[in-house]
Amino acid sequence: MYKRLVWLVPCLALFLAGFEIMSPYLWTQFFEDDLDPYTSDLTVQVDSTDSLWQIGPPQKTLFSSAASPPNAILTDTLLPYPPSDTASFIIGSDLEFFYDGIIAYQWMQKLDMDSLGDWGKIEYSFDSGAVWYDAFQSPYTYSLYGFNAENVGILPDSSQGFTGVDTAWRNIWLCFDSDVLNFSDSLLLRFTFISDSVDEFRDGWMMDNFMLSNTIFHTINQGPLNERLNVYPNPTQGPIRLDIAPGESEIEIQSVALYDLAGTLIRRLPFHGDQASWDFSDLPPSTYLLNVKTHHASKLFRIQVQQP
Repeated sequence: MYKRLVWLVPCLALFLAGFEIMSPYLWTQFFEDDLDPYTSDLTVQVDSTDSLWQIGPPQKTLFSSAASPPNAILTDTLLPYPPSDTASFIIGSDLEFFYDGIIAYQWMQKLDMDSLGDWGKIEYSFDSGAVWYDAFQSPYTYSLYGFNAENVGILPDSSQGFTGVDTAWRNIWLCFDSDVLNFSDSLLLRFTFISDSVDEFRDGWMMDNFMLSNTIFHTINQGPLNERLNVYPNPTQGPIRLDIAPGESEIEIQSVALYDLAGTLIRRLPFHGDQASWDFSDLPPSTYLLNVKTHHASKLFRIQVQQP
């Protein structure tokens, strides 16, 4: 079961050539306690029906040590992962102490999977696990980065996940705008490993050094996207236009998609250059989420479609 959090000391986290300033609240799970690795600020719940996910000292071919010894969580501490298996663990916290800004999960990981055959899937929940969202494709993901792009692919269920081999420790960040967490009671991550029927005798997926905190500033030398992108008119009776603000030519839009408030994809939207326009007059009057992803982050715009 999940336990109440306790807050730790302030932390200043440096990332690449820039910085991210952390709030006084920082929760961690480094799996350092040999006797009870489940007891920490971030609680862990392992799938009780499958022994694949284990916490302990890594003693495998490529996974031979934790990011911060002695322990990590990985797909078996001693043996290659088995074929035709699916197993999950959940790590997370409540949201009692969080406030405005960006809420960021951070962890270290290594991969050794059969490329496009075996997968590591990440989902998150704001409501104690009642509803889960794909971390790569949900409109509520502010930013997900730190991994090699070649280690991400499309699963048979059309979600995205990690695959292939990357045995360097990668510092992964999964960030959320606090605006989407209003009235949420928790922020949980679920990590699911899925193997196919072919046994490649690989080490699998290993993670360590989980942290959860508020960031005051996010993404180096960048202002908030809502100050650099213009979406109008809003409310609208159908037409919507997206412009990049003058002088912001370095912004590269990668995708635009429209979701309902439940996070269900309504449609992916075409765009070109620094401006685009669409017509939503065929949609029922309601509030929708326009998710604009750039090369460094993403931003949700609430669009109110009214009756013509």
